[in-house]
Amino acid sequence: MTVDALKRQLKDTNLSALYYLCGDEQYLLDYYYGQFKKICADVLPEFNFIELDGKKIDYDFLADAATSYPVMAERKLVAIMDLDTSGLKGNNEKKLAAALSDIAPGVTVLFIDHAKEGGKTNALDSALKKLGGETVRVDRPKPEKLQVWVQELASKSNCEISGSDAAYLVELTGGSMLALKNELHKICAFLQAGEIDRNLIDKMVSPTEDASWFAISGAISEHDFEALMDALKLLYQQNVDDTVIAGMFYRAYTDLWRGETALKEGKSSAELAAVCGISPYAAARIMRSASKLMEGEALDGLRKCRELDQKIKTSGLNKKDLIYSFAAGLLAFQMKDHE
Repeated sequence: MTVDALKRQLKDTNLSALYYLCGDEQYLLDYYYGQFKKICADVLPEFNFIELDGKKIDYDFLADAATSYPVMAERKLVAIMDLDTSGLKGNNEKKLAAALSDIAPGVTVLFIDHAKEGGKTNALDSALKKLGGETVRVDRPKPEKLQVWVQELASKSNCEISGSDAAYLVELTGGSMLALKNELHKICAFLQAGEIDRNLIDKMVSPTEDASWFAISGAISEHDFEALMDALKLLYQQNVDDTVIAGMFYRAYTDLWRGETALKEGKSSAELAAVCGISPYAAARIMRSASKLMEGEALDGLRKCRELDQKIKTSGLNKKDLIYSFAAGLLAFQMKDHE
């Protein structure tokens, strides 16, 4: 199902019984989730809204929630957050199918996944399709659409922003709709009314590092040397300071270590998000990347980050050369008795 088709169903309040909502834009996932809750659980939400942690799913409880009727209302919502698809094999897939085989009239079961990669299917996607579920991929809009969205948001706050400056703001925030909305709200509150220009944006908005951080973290977990070099090249093209780049590596390895620890302890991405103060999507990505690392790799990376920091502060050598040498040495871990 397309996002446009989902919008029509939400507008007409003509919902199906089973949905799988996934994607990489946290703002849109939260927005559509809010729409489902508004439509399905506006009346007596204490009875007609149930949210389950997909990391610790109880299929018997899910079955009870899905097969029980709404209480003094026409609708009810059962939401499952970030189901652990790695455990959805054999008997568990049968349990899921059994739990959702007889969804009660008026009940909508919604699976929300912050970690599904674009264009890839997984066990949950396949299982829900067999049950007649609707899969909706909610990805970050293209820059030109974000530019128009920014101009519309500014207009609602009695402000104006040119297309070129809106595009510049999109670039600074890495295209994150949540970051765009927050930054624009801050600017409009300061300006109150009038034109938002480049100078005001530069004074009030700090460039986001999330996109580069994700690129670095992804390259490390995939052991992709070329992708790592491409990420570094882009950062230097944007005139990012050497110490900031070094900090990105430290942050990436710290989060990968946290993700690895969370996996070992059986924590969910929601729990990691709460502990680290990050979005569920970022936490899910961290855990997915951490699962691809070899034993001890995250700690080895953190040790190398500390060594890099010491060299930058004390060696007197060219910082850019130190960072490139550091990046080249990172992936050597896999060659040392870890093949």
